[in-house]
Amino acid sequence: MCFSASASYTASAVLLLSGIIALSKANARQRMLAAIPLLFAIQQFIEGTVWQALYRGTPATINTYAYLVFV
Repeated sequence: MCFSASASYTASAVLLLSGIIALSKANARQRMLAAIPLLFAIQQFIEGTVWQALYRGTPATINTYAYLVFV
C-alpha cells in the first residue's frame, strides 16, 4: 500500500477475511487459487511492521527482508 502502518494493517485484515471466505467456498481444485489473498494479507502485515519500525527509528532488517520475499 505504501501509505502508513494503519493502512497496511487494515488491508491485511480485509485480505485475511476475504481469503478465509474464499477458502471456505472453494472446492479442492480451487484451494491454491483461493489462498492467494492470504499471501497478500501476510505481505501487508509485514509491510505494516516495516512502517512501524520506520516511525520509531529502529532498524527493521528482518522485517525488510521478509517484505522483500513478497516483492
